[in-house]
Amino acid sequence: MIVVGDISALTALARIGRLELLKQLQRQVVVPEPVRAEFERSRQRLPWWMSVKSPVNRAYVDQLRRSLDEQEAEAIALYKEINADVLLLDEHVARRAARREGIRLLGFMGLLVLAKHAGLILSVRDVFAEVKRASGFRVAPAVEAAIFERARE
Repeated sequence: MIVVGDISALTALARIGRLELLKQLQRQVVVPEPVRAEFERSRQRLPWWMSVKSPVNRAYVDQLRRSLDEQEAEAIALYKEINADVLLLDEHVARRAARREGIRLLGFMGLLVLAKHAGLILSVRDVFAEVKRASGFRVAPAVEAAIFERARE
């Protein structure tokens, strides 16, 4: 499975030392250059198992940039170009744009649910609490409740 990653989930996982969850769940993780740059600005280095690739269709990226930031626009364009299986994306406006493009999405909380079902973590609630303390990552209370229900917690 090929996953294109946006910045929020990567930095959240890195801050709690659990970036390997992404590797354990997916076969290949690709990020666009602006995501790599932002990740490294936070004094983190991308792990060896992630690759960096820039979308070729700059006109498409520019079109997406009218309503999205550079990282989100490049992630969506890259997903389309490499025919990825899923886009790891959390920001609401960007998710709406990706859905319009027919993109299969996975958010950070959904990733934690997958990790729990795969036996990689014991509790979505506990890992999410750790992420909130470490990085201030937030989701709407209704989304949080729905995710905990999906995780049977």
